[in-house]
Amino acid sequence: SMSSSPMTAAVLLADLEQGAETEWSWLRFGVMDAVSGRLRSTGMPAVPSESVIALLGITPSQSNEQLRKAANVRLLVRPVVSQSGGGWQVRLDAEDGEGLQVSVDAQAGDAIEAARSATDKLLRVLGTGASTELVEVEPLEQLIHRLDAAILADDPETAERLIRLSPAGQRNSPEVGLLLAKIDFRTGRSEAALKRLQDLLQQTSAQSKPELRAGILHGLGSLAIRAEEQAKAIQYFSEAVALLETSNAPGQLGEAFLGRAAAATDLNQVDDAMADYA
Repeated sequence: SMSSSPMTAAVLLADLEQGAETEWSWLRFGVMDAVSGRLRSTGMPAVPSESVIALLGITPSQSNEQLRKAANVRLLVRPVVSQSGGGWQVRLDAEDGEGLQVSVDAQAGDAIEAARSATDKLLRVLGTGASTELVEVEPLEQLIHRLDAAILADDPETAERLIRLSPAGQRNSPEVGLLLAKIDFRTGRSEAALKRLQDLLQQTSAQSKPELRAGILHGLGSLAIRAEEQAKAIQYFSEAVALLETSNAPGQLGEAFLGRAAAATDLNQVDDAMADYA
């Protein structure tokens, strides 16, 4: 029954409808991420976007039923994005395979805003009692969501354009710096990424921003693996693990364990690698 266990959800890649040009393809990821992030912030467990993309990549033409089984969730949410007038409309079609079918939509000047409003409506219709009124989204957080989406969509040009158009205060924040290093890493500019991450590490203390510092360490660990400096990578990932074990960031902690396991595997430290994978 719905009351005995919380409803779990998977949000699929957004569909783009009429008038949304290809340059907006990152929005498919951005809207998906905004909806699942909003669900999680109100207490509804939602499958991370990376996992959904991996599931969709394996068999793109799965039926809803197959997707629900593969993701092990009850509720499938399919966002549909269209441009309307000078703004955006996001419709969310949700169904649980047991007769529940809900459609809600919202409009805003900004597609990500519309996605959040539509998610709040969906939560009200589902009657989860989640508190949606309290979550005000910071402009910086909004920029980071968009950049994450562009990086997920493998679209560094859009990410760099978003950064250029953002106010200097956001552009120069360490959070955005970390994403810029990610873009450098993904586009093969290892030296630029290394320099940026080393500077960020000096500016970011374990006390004030443990999760951000762990993200920077993760980047340094990934670069060390790429440079075949596995022992150094293990040190970076270990420091990240230590920071994250006391934070509430299970996804990030899992990634740190994976990074450390990969470095240990390269060094043939099989027991250590197995322990981290486990």
